[in-house]
Amino acid sequence: YGENIFWGSAGADWSASDAVGSWVSEKQYYDHDTNSCAEGQVCGHYTQVVWRDSTNIGCARVVCDNNAGVFITCN
Repeated sequence: YGENIFWGSAGADWSASDAVGSWVSEKQYYDHDTNSCAEGQVCGHYTQVVWRDSTNIGCARVVCDNNAGVFITCN
């Protein structure tokens, strides 16, 4: 099981699609041959999105007090 968390700054109408797009953008740092991230890079959110054993996903979105930003979490 896993979890991805996205934070978006205030002033934008962030959606689950934005969060997933952010996580998938890490694909460029993933090396399929070694099943690892490029040195000094992050790709764990990407691997969580494409994990072959995933069968169900649930997401939640919350706007912070005073519209200070948005958290989107998917499990």
